[in-house]
Amino acid sequence: MYTEQYNVKLGYMMQTKNTIMDTSFTLFVDKGFTDVSINDILQHAKITKGAFYHHFKSKDELIVSVAEKYIFTFFDNMLEQLRTCQICVKEKLILFFEMFSNREAIIHEVCKNNDLQFKHFYFLLMEGQKKYDFISDYRCRFYAQIKEFLVELLEQGKTSCKLKTNFDSHAIALQILASIEGAFFLQLVDEQVEVSKVSSTSFKMIWNSISR
Repeated sequence: MYTEQYNVKLGYMMQTKNTIMDTSFTLFVDKGFTDVSINDILQHAKITKGAFYHHFKSKDELIVSVAEKYIFTFFDNMLEQLRTCQICVKEKLILFFEMFSNREAIIHEVCKNNDLQFKHFYFLLMEGQKKYDFISDYRCRFYAQIKEFLVELLEQGKTSCKLKTNFDSHAIALQILASIEGAFFLQLVDEQVEVSKVSSTSFKMIWNSISR
């Protein structure tokens, strides 16, 4: 009986913690980290101040948990899918371009929110990167890992004789990243820009320049 009551209480506590994090993330995306107060979170999550401080010592501690659950998980999932898929070099490069040009679908899956626009998520990321070292450090590590992944993939293509050998894999990896990020930045200022089409064109141009 005691164990059952404990499990019920534990489940309720975890549900409350998840509610706080889910509500906070929605508010952060809408208003930014800075403009959301603990009172805002209490009001929208419909919890008491005591319940909040039972799970989080401060707003900053909450932000760390929210970043790990939503922002870091989003990027980690992308990298994990790319690393583990068993397909040829060309198909993996195509998948890379498709994933990075369709990040909104991935963020919907991670955050369980089909109304979330990636550009709002991105603006929150930019604010977090500027204000919090742990977010900035993570983002730098992520892009270093992505570049390393691309370099290894290109070198693999050279070894398997699918790609030419007379190009700099590091330079091409940077070109790939720049083309994708550049398309996304253009869409931020001009909503008529279709990232998927720009990315598809970029892939074809890069692939034609490095394939045998």
